[in-house]
Amino acid sequence: MKQHRIRSARFTWLIVLSILLLLWQPGVEALAGNQSQQSKVDYWTSFRADNDNNAIKEAELMAEPASVKYWGKMFGELSEWGTSSKSGFLVLDESIYFACDNIFYRLNKQGEVTGQTILQDYIGYTARPASGNGLVVVPLNGGALEAIDPGTMKTVWTSDGPGDFTASVTDDQGQTTSATFTLQNGSSLYVDNGLCYSLTLAMDENYMSIGGYVHAVDMTTGDTVWVEEDRAPENAPAGFNMSGSVVIENWLLVIGEKGELAVRDALTGELKSTESMGSKVNSALVRQGNLVYFTTFDGRLVECELDATAGTISKTMEIAFAIKSVSTPAVHNGKIYVGGLSDFGNWETGVPATGLFAVIDLASKEVEKTFEVEGGEVQSSPLVAVGKGGTPFVYFTANNEVGGLYAFGGNNVKRVFEPSADDAEQNYTLFSPVIDQNGTVYYANDSGYIFAIAEQVPPPAAPGESEEPDPVPSTEPSESEEPLLPTASVVGTEGQVPPPSESEGSVASWLIPAIVGGVILILVAVFIVVRSKSRKDTK
Repeated sequence: MKQHRIRSARFTWLIVLSILLLLWQPGVEALAGNQSQQSKVDYWTSFRADNDNNAIKEAELMAEPASVKYWGKMFGELSEWGTSSKSGFLVLDESIYFACDNIFYRLNKQGEVTGQTILQDYIGYTARPASGNGLVVVPLNGGALEAIDPGTMKTVWTSDGPGDFTASVTDDQGQTTSATFTLQNGSSLYVDNGLCYSLTLAMDENYMSIGGYVHAVDMTTGDTVWVEEDRAPENAPAGFNMSGSVVIENWLLVIGEKGELAVRDALTGELKSTESMGSKVNSALVRQGNLVYFTTFDGRLVECELDATAGTISKTMEIAFAIKSVSTPAVHNGKIYVGGLSDFGNWETGVPATGLFAVIDLASKEVEKTFEVEGGEVQSSPLVAVGKGGTPFVYFTANNEVGGLYAFGGNNVKRVFEPSADDAEQNYTLFSPVIDQNGTVYYANDSGYIFAIAEQVPPPAAPGESEEPDPVPSTEPSESEEPLLPTASVVGTEGQVPPPSESEGSVASWLIPAIVGGVILILVAVFIVVRSKSRKDTK
């Protein structure tokens, strides 16, 4: 009788377990859905898209360069110079994130504000945020960092940064004294293995680069893990301006005003080796395996190779393509796309500079094509959108008074979008374009406007995505102070609406429920057999 009761208890537990598994199936499907969403969350996470710093994205629906204004909106207040700059853009899930002045914004793809928070300080002219560990880190003036939850738009932690930079200065009478200089935070942030790396710059009263820091902070707490000073001999430049870092295996590679590519232990900051490039560098480092590509200020494209065992670097290629460059190259299918300067012009006589866009062939190690861009240097970094049939469409901006968007489609370069002069949308720009899952290209210029440029309006739905926009949540600020909202909006012209794209379900959405169902059937079968045997035994 006692054995019968034990068996009955076991049967009861089998039934309960079967019911729990059955009820758990919707949760499994939701998990599959979350996995699908996660693939969209980390779409454009740093200055040049991802941790390779290589701005290449698939745009399978793009047949021609994006050229139609989907929308254009003004954010921020104009300075005394009549300009307003933006940080780099991030595309996380279905939202666009950026900072302007001391406000961090979240927009939907229709350009509507869906969230905003007031930062603890202002950003610099070339602020470049990055995301990782579920946070967005924004570089602030003085070398500070602020981490924000992109869902709640609340600050999670702040870091004061390394502090001011101290250096000796000599006055007109030859007297040398010690002085402190505020840090600028204009290089690309880089997030890897739970750490955020920032590179900062100190400039003296003559706007000379005199030093800076490499700073690593914990992405969970914002605490400093290590910090290393970058200082050069007297009257030599140092620090980091519009440059960046990259991690290969356990090594952090950085480069800046010294023109030295430095290899450091990514976890401790210990300097392992350096290699001189002969010119300062204002480019991020593009990672391709153990190779890195970047430009030098004197107009060379450089390839270096890291020996990951020894922690040493060697220069393997350099190609002169311009008289100056601060552009981060994009590497795709054996070609390198990069911007630069062709002619300085003469500002005293009103002759503008002439920029250039170059295509470099890696196999021959030669400049394959060069296109001049009138009115200003190409100081932006190219975006390569790989369209239909594998055709690369390369987008960039030029620092001229129009502030438009340019594209290279394989044969020529043309300005595909020109902001409206009547609506005060034109101004100079260094901005590097980004793209979203739908193939919409975003950029900004110093007029204060942000532009969304598409091949057609409205843009087609990305594969696996509904064409219905998400509802706009409240835009109440996170702080009591009222932030500045967009003051103007220009919506693109009507376009043909494409048919809805077909969405293919994730394998996990049917495979896991099928496995659970199979387990339930087995448990039921076992229950019936054991129950029958139990009855025979009791007889």
